[in-house]
Amino acid sequence: MPLSKKQQPLATAILEALGSLLPGQVPPLILIEDATIVAQVGCDEAGPYFTTENLPQPISDLKHGPLKSALQKIAGPTTANDHNRTTHSIPLDDEHELVSTRLGSDDRSRLLVKLQKTHPLPQPIVNHDNLSRQVERLNEIASASDVMIWETGVDGGLTYLSESALSFVGRSMDELSGHLWREFVHPEDSEKITNDFEVSTSQMQMVQTEYRLRRYDGQYFWFLKLGTPRLDDQSKFLGYIGFCLNVSKFKQNELELETRKQLFELALSGSTIGIWEGDVLREDWIMADDIERTLGYDNGELKNSRAQIRNLIHPDDIGTTAGAGKQPFSGKSNISELRLKTKSGGYRWYRVFGKSEKDASGKVTRIAGAIIDIDRLKTAELAAELQVRRRDEYLAMLSHELRNPMTAINFAAAGLEASSHLTDDWNQFVSVVSNQTLHMSRLLDDLLDVARVTQNKLEIVPVMHDIAKETAITAQGILPVFEQKQQTLHLDIPHTPLLVYGDPARLKQAVTNLLDNASKYTKIGGEIWLSVVRENDWITITVNDSGIGIEPDQLTNIFDLFYQETQPKHRRPGGMGVGLFLVKQIAEVHHGEIVAESRGKGLGSKFTLTIPTGQLPDNRQQSSSNQRFNNLKLAFVEDNEDTRKVLSYLLNARGFVVTQFADGETASVEIPKLQPDLAVIDIGLPGMNGFDLAREIRQHENCKDMLLIALSGHGNESDLLKSSSSGFDGHLVKPTRIDTICDLIAEKIY
Repeated sequence: MPLSKKQQPLATAILEALGSLLPGQVPPLILIEDATIVAQVGCDEAGPYFTTENLPQPISDLKHGPLKSALQKIAGPTTANDHNRTTHSIPLDDEHELVSTRLGSDDRSRLLVKLQKTHPLPQPIVNHDNLSRQVERLNEIASASDVMIWETGVDGGLTYLSESALSFVGRSMDELSGHLWREFVHPEDSEKITNDFEVSTSQMQMVQTEYRLRRYDGQYFWFLKLGTPRLDDQSKFLGYIGFCLNVSKFKQNELELETRKQLFELALSGSTIGIWEGDVLREDWIMADDIERTLGYDNGELKNSRAQIRNLIHPDDIGTTAGAGKQPFSGKSNISELRLKTKSGGYRWYRVFGKSEKDASGKVTRIAGAIIDIDRLKTAELAAELQVRRRDEYLAMLSHELRNPMTAINFAAAGLEASSHLTDDWNQFVSVVSNQTLHMSRLLDDLLDVARVTQNKLEIVPVMHDIAKETAITAQGILPVFEQKQQTLHLDIPHTPLLVYGDPARLKQAVTNLLDNASKYTKIGGEIWLSVVRENDWITITVNDSGIGIEPDQLTNIFDLFYQETQPKHRRPGGMGVGLFLVKQIAEVHHGEIVAESRGKGLGSKFTLTIPTGQLPDNRQQSSSNQRFNNLKLAFVEDNEDTRKVLSYLLNARGFVVTQFADGETASVEIPKLQPDLAVIDIGLPGMNGFDLAREIRQHENCKDMLLIALSGHGNESDLLKSSSSGFDGHLVKPTRIDTICDLIAEKIY
């Protein structure tokens, strides 16, 4: 009967056994799996047979005592020595023995057991009719198993071929006898199978090879060829008997995998990507050849040396890496950036990707991943970061250095505005100076904001003020920009106060940026409209223009940092691409929003800034409207003479009694004696700076409750914290306005 699908994997062993049965009738062979008889193969008067009838049958169910004991012993657990032999013989009685053959040295449950007499059987007389029937039966088995059985003579010439093989090539046995069958072998494989056969024959070994055979229709298929030497009673070599198994599907998969492997290796060889792997249990570690070469090592020099690989990692990158904060080669899934030491002693940057495999208990057994040489990219990145850091430091220093002269100019303009001796024309000039000075001061702040905007943080000093009035002043200050391009600015701003609680300087900066942006993108002679209205609890500032408009897909991008649309020829150059981004940040820190609208190119644009009105607490409203500083003694410490003189004049005009100090050393001695109500101290003093001076003043018993206000060119969070820890009650950033100083003093005193 044909082999079932389940039993087809056993065809190899069974057919080898059948090959030895052809000479005549012999006792049966028994196939045993897991202590159960699953098949019997034998040869009787009717010819060779294979049967599974009344099977499977457990050995324990056998009635024959000696046979049962012998089979149980053979099918039982193997010993250490059993792995080194293929046969096992057990006497059954005086005339018979069982000879078992293991099907694979590591397969304990599959046996082929042969029952034979202790003494050699006499050579049977071959019945040719029976032999034909045997061959026919053998062909049926071979066809059912998709196997081609063959036999050769001493010279390797073909003497027998199963029907399945003849059907495959479409020829008769006469046309394939001897060496004629070689014409069906692929030309590239002919020499190989000849060499393999000669080597196996010379050493009397089993022949095993893979080669391609041409089917009758001209198509080639891969076959696995296995053959066993045939010997007569005197161990004389008669030739080979064996089979060929069609393995084309497996070979195709193998070739596809090999092709992909070659393509993968080719891709890797042309890149800076390498593969690494490690067996945690066996401590086998392999680093990619390409990476070894970039580090200056020979191929394979880092293989199986986890400790050596770990020693390559820069000490600063072990445990915490730049990419994921995880330890590299730890077995965890991670992406890390680290430096590896070259053979010459230098370091190169790499990005490492890792993935782990775990056993059933969850223990990491193997890790593997990719490693990319990013040294050039990382070096450029670090250089760029250094340049950005130096730029920010330079901008901060430049802004700080410019704050002192701008503060003096700002206070001088404020002093002129307060003078009653100026004509209307001169008052107008002073107003322009004051407005433009304030605008320049905000530009200085923008230099520092470049470093802050990346963190989406802007500092504000909110006070209650009239946004309508401030917007009108802002529009007045930017008029020269519109006049230069002969543009018309239409104002729709109410004369009644519209109070908001916010930073007037920041809101003025937002309006200025919107008006400046409108002018830039509006042609010469164009028109811009500015309106301020209150709707319920919201203030809406709208800027319309008749400019070039905005494409719909760019309405959101225009608020991105450093975004700049293509500039038309008629617009004036300049701008860093931070103006609208800052407007968005200012709107958000005031709990508002900015929205852009446009009907398209050439149809103008509209920007709407909306912020809440807000209200001051009652106590703050009272103090803001009732600021009485008459006869309050104020100590002012400032090393810049112009700033010291102008601000002292303005403070005196507000009712303060001001005492000036030019250095910290003098102030530290005189202020405790003077016992003023408050002191305004510049932080950047030569010698004893403002922080040290504040700490010195606070040590005196009569100065512990004195109000101390810091005046500084720096105003980030660390500066504010340092100012507070030094004993200051408030912190103002230069350049500032006299109203801002008075508002802060009133807030702290009342």
